[in-house]
Amino acid sequence: KQELWLKLRELVFLERNMHYLGITIRAFVIFLHFFDVTITVMQMANEIFIHNKRHRTVFFWYNLTYITFHIVLLLFRYSVKRVMTLWEAIILLIVPFGIVDLMATHILTTDEVVFNFIIIALTASRFFRILQIGEVCPTLIKMLIEFCESHIRQHLSEGYDIGRSYIRGRQEVMRRLTNMDLDLSDDVLSKYAATCRQHKLEATRMMGYLQMQHPVVSTSAKTRQAMRITLKSQLDKLRHLQRERAIGHQDGASLEKKIYTKLAKVNMQLLIITPPSNDEIIFTVPWISNNPDLFKFIKAKGRKLLYNPGDVIVTQMYTPRGISIILDGIAV
Repeated sequence: KQELWLKLRELVFLERNMHYLGITIRAFVIFLHFFDVTITVMQMANEIFIHNKRHRTVFFWYNLTYITFHIVLLLFRYSVKRVMTLWEAIILLIVPFGIVDLMATHILTTDEVVFNFIIIALTASRFFRILQIGEVCPTLIKMLIEFCESHIRQHLSEGYDIGRSYIRGRQEVMRRLTNMDLDLSDDVLSKYAATCRQHKLEATRMMGYLQMQHPVVSTSAKTRQAMRITLKSQLDKLRHLQRERAIGHQDGASLEKKIYTKLAKVNMQLLIITPPSNDEIIFTVPWISNNPDLFKFIKAKGRKLLYNPGDVIVTQMYTPRGISIILDGIAV
C-alpha cells in the first residue's frame, strides 16, 4: 500500500508539473512569434528610413537562425508524425521564402531603389509567419476558458458559503427570538420572526437554484465546508487533550501546526468535485443503502419529476401519495 501511495503521489506530481510545463512552453512559443513580428517591423523600418548596415547584418543572422531552426523543426516533426499536416505545410512554405529572403539580404547590398524594394517586399512576407500561432491558439483559448471558469467557480463558491452562513444566522436569530425573554411586544417579535423566516426561505431558494445550475460548485463548497468542520473538530479534540495533559506540549504543537496548515490549504485551494449521480444519491438514503432489492424496486417504479423554482411539492396536512427523494436543488 505504501508503494502504491508513493507511485500515486509521483504520478500526481508529474501530471501537475507537466501541465505547468505545457503552459510555459506555449506561452514561450507565443512570445517568440510576437518577438519575430517585432523584429520584422524593426527591419522594415531600417530598410525604409535608417539604412544602417550594421542593423542589417544583425537582422540577417537572426533570420538565418530562425530559418535553420524551422528546417530542423520540420524534419523532426515529419520524422515523428510521418504526416504532413497544415502546420507542417506552413513551415514548409516559410522555409523557401526565408531562404530567398536570406539570399536577397546577403546579395543585394547596394542602396538602389529596386533592390531596396525587393528586400522590403521579402521582409514584409515574414508577417506570414504569424500564422503559426494558430497551432497554439486552440490550447490558449481552452486555457483562457478554464481560467475564467475557475474564477467564476471561486466566486460562486464564496457566495455559496456566504449563503449557508446567512441561513444559519437567520436560524440562530429565530431560535433566540423564540427562547429568550426580550423586552419587546409580541407584534414586534412576530414581525422579526416572519422577516427572518422570509429571508431564510429566499436565501435557500437562491442556493437551490445555484445548486441546480452549478452542481459542481455546490458539491465542492459542501465538501470544503465538511473538511473545515472535520479539521476544526480535530483541533478542539487536540486542545482538550492538551488541557487534560494527555499529550505532550511539543507533540501537541506539531499536530496543531499540521491542522492549521491543512485548514489554510482547504480555505485557499479551489476544489473541483463532481457531484454524485442519481443512483448514488438514492443509494445513500439510510433506509435504502442496506436493501439492494428496495433500491432496484425504486429504480424500476420511480418517476423523475421536474419542478420550477417556487413550485409547491407538498403542503401541510398533505395526503402522501409516495416518497420523494430530492436529486437536484433544495426544498424549503
